[in-house]
Amino acid sequence: MEKISIDYEELKKAFESQKCPKDDKIKALRNTARALETENELLLEEKIMISRDTVNVRKGLEQKVVMIEKDSQIQKQQLSAYAEEKRSFLDRFERLENEKLHIMQQLSRVEKELDTAKSQVNKVNLGEVITLCVLFLFTILIVCFYH
Repeated sequence: MEKISIDYEELKKAFESQKCPKDDKIKALRNTARALETENELLLEEKIMISRDTVNVRKGLEQKVVMIEKDSQIQKQQLSAYAEEKRSFLDRFERLENEKLHIMQQLSRVEKELDTAKSQVNKVNLGEVITLCVLFLFTILIVCFYH
């Protein structure tokens, strides 16, 4: 066994003595190639992770867009309903204003009729008062005349 170890050591020394500067370059290039392969693998893994993240973000954004579109549609429907309700209220307001104007005209006519009726009543009452006064005076005259 010792002989094998000694032979191995001698072979190793002989091999190392036969090395040339190109062997170091080859070794360096192989190390560089391994490092580049490792870096390439890491970059590929990172690219795959970024692709997954991009897909997930895209799906999330698409879902948000769908939700925003639904909200927008609902808001458009609400706005349309509010506009219709506003038109309805404006029509009702206009009808009530016209009805108010009509009632005010009727009230004005009734007030005029009332004033006319009051003046006629006053005239009738005045006539009755005069008639009563005349009758009273006539009665007094008759009483005075017969006494």
